[in-house]
Amino acid sequence: MSPPNNPAYKVRAITRNPSSAAVQALAAQGAEIVAAELDNLDSLKTAFAGSAIIFRVTNLVEPLATYSEPAKAINIEARQGIHLAQAAAATAGLEHYI
Repeated sequence: MSPPNNPAYKVRAITRNPSSAAVQALAAQGAEIVAAELDNLDSLKTAFAGSAIIFRVTNLVEPLATYSEPAKAINIEARQGIHLAQAAAATAGLEHYI
């Protein structure tokens, strides 16, 4: 999937691991790569700065596999979702949050 060819928009991929092969493939297609952590609100605010549109995704599978306790995994995912929403709310000029 290549980024849209609209010069008004630039795709920014936010990841924990900017050196992964998948992320480097996105970079090769023109995406800007930014490191951030879902558990670090300040890193998300920095990564979101200047964004007009944010499409966010949480990861329930990783905490579920790590802790094998559904309630704990759900709490982690909820906290991370809240961090994403808080960072988006602090993003000046944000038009869409999906």
